[in-house]
Amino acid sequence: MTDPATPPAPSSRPRRWAGVLLWIGQAVLALVLVGAAFAKFGADPTATASFEAIGAGVLVRNLTGVTEIAAAVGLLVPLLAGAAAIGTTVLLTAAVAVEALRDGGAPVVPLVPLVLAVIVVIGRRASTVRLWRAVTGRARGTGTGRRAPR
Repeated sequence: MTDPATPPAPSSRPRRWAGVLLWIGQAVLALVLVGAAFAKFGADPTATASFEAIGAGVLVRNLTGVTEIAAAVGLLVPLLAGAAAIGTTVLLTAAVAVEALRDGGAPVVPLVPLVLAVIVVIGRRASTVRLWRAVTGRARGTGTGRRAPR
């Protein structure tokens, strides 16, 4: 018989569901990015209008498409997911700004995936920290991160 004063053991179910929902969000965001990239590569009139409005040429449009493909791939790699979401957030923030400033722009279109990207950034904090530590060579709990004097 359990004591009513002791709280129940924490369940891993909410954490598991949060992880599943995060992966679903990442997959949806990756699909949106791939679709946007192919629209840019195919010179879709709606995709090219924003670039023409800011005076950017085909090169910038294609580089943006390549960036979107790279972000989509990064979102599906566990260690890179947080960093890819940060890059996607920067990319989509610029897209919202361009759409808001041009005549006939639709800033809501990139705003929806931007919100999803921010959720992924928050949800993948731990993978971003792991990636940062792997890149900088710092193991967990090894001091303040400052270099020792010579």
